[in-house]
Amino acid sequence: MSGLTDIQEAIERLSPEERAQLWDWFQASEADGFEEDEELLAALDQAERSIREGKGVPMEDVLRRLSQQWGIK
Repeated sequence: MSGLTDIQEAIERLSPEERAQLWDWFQASEADGFEEDEELLAALDQAERSIREGKGVPMEDVLRRLSQQWGIK
């Protein structure tokens, strides 16, 4: 195979069972390279709780800060 288009075309020719097997393999191979970071997960949980409690930062403030710090408009 010489590129993404070839791979896509080959996938389109797979049977539904083969596609399911490919999907299972792909998910497993992606999971192997992903390690959960407990500290990051805890921070995300805390952020979610804060948002639910109304302690989030308004989007306008986030955009303003990004614009000021990074020149993002």
